[in-house]
Amino acid sequence: MRWVENFSVLVGENQTAASAAAPKIDVILPILDAGLARAKGSRAADILAHIGWTHWLNWHIAEREFSPAAEQNLRQAISMDPTNVYANAMFGNWLLQNGGNFAEAIDHFNTAVKTGKERPWIRNMQVSTLIYNETPQAGTELIKTANDMRKNHETLSGSDKHRILAFNYELSSFHKTRLTEVLSAVPPDESWATYLWLDDQQNSDPADVETQQRRRDYIYAKILDLSGKQQEALASYKVLQTKLKGSDFTLVEAVDDSIKRLAAK
Repeated sequence: MRWVENFSVLVGENQTAASAAAPKIDVILPILDAGLARAKGSRAADILAHIGWTHWLNWHIAEREFSPAAEQNLRQAISMDPTNVYANAMFGNWLLQNGGNFAEAIDHFNTAVKTGKERPWIRNMQVSTLIYNETPQAGTELIKTANDMRKNHETLSGSDKHRILAFNYELSSFHKTRLTEVLSAVPPDESWATYLWLDDQQNSDPADVETQQRRRDYIYAKILDLSGKQQEALASYKVLQTKLKGSDFTLVEAVDDSIKRLAAK
């Protein structure tokens, strides 16, 4: 079961991921099937969930199975044990990867988290499938998850923090909707605290330090702006405008536009 939860393959020269995964899956499935034959209750649901996930690996990585077995096994495991941590986390992940019902996927992840079991593993599955998900509300759910992790002193890898910042806090004009979504996902004070928690990289290059600080200044002003504190936001934008004067930061235009908009009100 642990092998299934952390399944990966090392691809050698002249080899594909599919050909590397197939023999491993051929070992795993009979073992799980034999275990299921002897199991009852929640233990049976545990094993059945892992069988379903193995069928998904056989489809997604080994590329040799195109049946509905994965979904059927995961739904059956949930039917047997509605709060089963493995079945709910795996099915939530499966739904997000396969364009399933978004709200249903989030409900399954929430159910898994509430069990209090396997928290780091659940969070890894949850975060990894939400970071690049472009479904409406995916950004909101991702930041809610990160905020919850921060408040509960859970660990998030530096690489995941970087990926969340890079994709979900993009400051260009092409990503205004996503930025507004993530900054509004949780109360303003929590939104700011979570941003700082994600942006905890210690830079040694003065230019990188300055860039990081200017981004923070903008995010802080934007949170004030979105929370309705328009005068405070305007003052923060103006301070940042002064700091950006004469620079080629991409934020210059966004800050100028924000000041014009708020000043007109």
